[in-house]
Amino acid sequence: MIKKIEILPSEDFIIDYTIQFASKAIGVQSFIFKENQTSFKEDISKARTFGFMKDLAALNKIGLGKGVNLTNSIGITDEGILNKEGLRYGDEFVRHKVLDCIGDLYLAGARIKGHVKAFKAGHALNNKLLRKLFANKDAYVFIEEREQFYAA
Repeated sequence: MIKKIEILPSEDFIIDYTIQFASKAIGVQSFIFKENQTSFKEDISKARTFGFMKDLAALNKIGLGKGVNLTNSIGITDEGILNKEGLRYGDEFVRHKVLDCIGDLYLAGARIKGHVKAFKAGHALNNKLLRKLFANKDAYVFIEEREQFYAA
C-alpha cells in the first residue's frame, strides 16, 4: 500500500489530499484546501471522523473508540454508511483527512506556508513529515515576526 506526503515551497498554505479505500462508500476522493480561498468553517470544520464497524470491537478492546457514536462519527459497513442523516459533504471522508492534516501541522508551533501533497497519508505520516522537515535546517525558514515556517 503506497502512502505518501510531501511539502513543497509556496507563499500559501495549501493541502492537496487524496484518499483511496476499497469501501464503495468511500472509494477515491480528493480535496484541495487553500488558506484564504477555502472556508475552514464552512468547508472543513464539520467533517466527521469515520470508521468501519467491523473494526470497532477491536478498537474498544485496546481502549480506543470509546466515545464513538453516529452523531460525532460516520459508521461504515459493507452496505454503506449507517448515519441516517447521511453525509455533511459528498466528500466528507477526504475533508476529514484534510482537517486532521491541518491540526497535525499546526502542532509545529507556528503557521506553515507550503504546499502539502498527500496520498493515503494520515496522522503517522503527517508526524513524520514534520519530524523530517525540522530535522533539516535547510528545508525551512522561520519568519519570527510572522511566526510562520516556509518550506524551502
